[in-house]
Amino acid sequence: MIENQHIEWKESWRDEYLKWFRSQQEPRPEEAGTKPALSRHQVDVLRRASTESSLVELMEVTGRTDRTKFRDQILRPLLEAGLIALTLPDKPKSPNQRYRLTHQGQTVLANLDLGANES
Repeated sequence: MIENQHIEWKESWRDEYLKWFRSQQEPRPEEAGTKPALSRHQVDVLRRASTESSLVELMEVTGRTDRTKFRDQILRPLLEAGLIALTLPDKPKSPNQRYRLTHQGQTVLANLDLGANES
């Protein structure tokens, strides 16, 4: 019994360490958009999310079909950076869930568009 508790502690410690390590490597939300870290698909999603959009509508914009990969690779980083938000934050798995661009997302998108117009 004590051995199991010791193993759980190690797994817990490892998970906490990995979270801390990743947080040191990833840009902070206030830095989002200051580095060329957004993929083409993420920019397409930001543009589409300027009007409230469902998951399927966002997936169509990128041409992706795998919901899990789309959530993990495209949506989650945008949500964590505060660039998009859930319209029903208390019900993330609701079939009525939609995504919208945040003020910070609007700023990043405007900077991206401004940069594209200058070149």
